Order: sequence, then C-alpha cells, then structure tokens
Amino acid sequence: MSGPAQPGRYRAWRAIAVWCVLLLLAVVNGAAREAWLVRHFDAETAHVLSTLMLCLWIVAAVWWLAPWLCLRSERQALRTGLAWVALTMAFESLVGHYLLGRPWSAVWEDYDLKDGHIWPLVLIVTAASPWLAWRARRRSS
Repeated sequence: MSGPAQPGRYRAWRAIAVWCVLLLLAVVNGAAREAWLVRHFDAETAHVLSTLMLCLWIVAAVWWLAPWLCLRSERQALRTGLAWVALTMAFESLVGHYLLGRPWSAVWEDYDLKDGHIWPLVLIVTAASPWLAWRARRRSS
C-alpha cells in the first residue's frame, strides 16, 4: 500500500497532465490560426506565425508549470520532453490518419523541412522546454 503523495516528488501523471495542457494550447492555437490569422495573412504565413506562437505558448506553459512537475534532474527533464514528443507524434499521426482520414504520406508531410514545413520546430521546443525550465529555475534558486 502506498502512502500519501509526497510534496515535491516527481509523478509521471503530472507530466502527462502538463502534456494535455500543451495539447489544449495547440488546439486553441490552431483554432485561432483558422479564425484570425488566415484572414489577415496568406495560408503559409499564417501557418508559420501560428507555429511560432505555439512554440512560445509551450515554453511559457512549461516554465509556469515546472515547479508543479517537480523535475529533480537534468535526465528527468530530458526524458519528460522526449516523452512529450512521443505522445505528440503519436497523437498527430493517429488522429490525422484514423480520425481525419488523411493518408500516411500526408500525415508525414508536415515533418518535411524541404517543403517549408516548420512543424518539427514545435517538437524541438516541446522536447527542450522541460530541460530549459529545469536549468533556468535551478540557476535562479
């Protein structure tokens, strides 16, 4: 039998909860792109601006939620970021293919930098943000 949760102890469910917050931010960001940015910019510019805004939202959210995550080591922060990338890629792929009916080639098209897609930047920011927050907060304490 496990005892009560210890304050300040890392819990994997917290990392998943934060990833759900990031997912919600991505959905809101996409809705804002479709509702506002595409009215004021061409589709490609709107997509780039939206991607950059999402990156900023991710960094801000992770910075704000980092104390609640209770990341205790560099390794834990890096593993959390990589887990978020795996969850994000699985979600994007499975929803894109099975829910939206896109062929796999179209799903993976967003990852192709040669065609000007910058979606991988979101994955890089998602992977790095727990580590960046951990380091910055460690230095400030």
